Amino acid sequence: MEPNKKIAIFIVSLFGGGAERVVSILLKHLPAHLNIHLVLLNNAIEYEIPAGQKIHYLSSSKSSNPVLNILKIPLLAFRYKRFLKKNDIHTSFSFLPRPNFIALFTRIWGFKGRLIISERQYTSYHYKQNTLAAKTGGLLVKWLYPKADLIVCNSQAIVADLQRNFGVQNQFAVVHNPVDLALIDKQRAAAPGPGPVFTFITIGRLSREKNHALILKACALLPPTGYRVQIVGKGPLQQELLDNIHAFGLQERVSLEPHT
Repeated sequence: MEPNKKIAIFIVSLFGGGAERVVSILLKHLPAHLNIHLVLLNNAIEYEIPAGQKIHYLSSSKSSNPVLNILKIPLLAFRYKRFLKKNDIHTSFSFLPRPNFIALFTRIWGFKGRLIISERQYTSYHYKQNTLAAKTGGLLVKWLYPKADLIVCNSQAIVADLQRNFGVQNQFAVVHNPVDLALIDKQRAAAPGPGPVFTFITIGRLSREKNHALILKACALLPPTGYRVQIVGKGPLQQELLDNIHAFGLQERVSLEPHT
């Protein structure tokens, strides 16, 4: 990107989640000469961001109703387009479906700048439910995603899914999730040495698509000694997973840990 160009990075929030962590890492490592504006749909911020980072909130309301969230896309897109124009933003880089839909809808309202979106989930799975919200979301992918100048995915499988099942034939780039090696080295140096048993660690939101239930079923089939499993994350299935851990008698082998 050209020096001194203004760039908006747009995501729902910085509260938990893999995409949110990626944005927090990205903000720390983008070149200093770029003029970055962080745009959020709500003010939930959990991850560390650079001091002095410009932050803008596109919406002050939250809704758990997916249909209402879809209906609000044109209005939020109009607000976003006005924000981009007012701040002379050259490039919008959005993450996750709802910000992607809003950003791409600014084309309808006349935004002429560069629109980059990032798709970070297997889209067909995300919209496979037989609900109005899922069907509408799938149609929005087919209609709006072709309006992007570039689609960044974190795996080739997501690219193939968008091409094959949604007819999206844009320019794609595959950029795998970043890893903060310096932070890992620092934490490893401070951590105790290896324990007496091998520890499996899985990190992710405690939601249905992560399929932690399969891990618990597998553990129930294994011998009871010689390993431990740590499930690191937060999410709506936390209590259900705790109940399953007790139901399978895995309390001594499997633990749930909050992510940091």
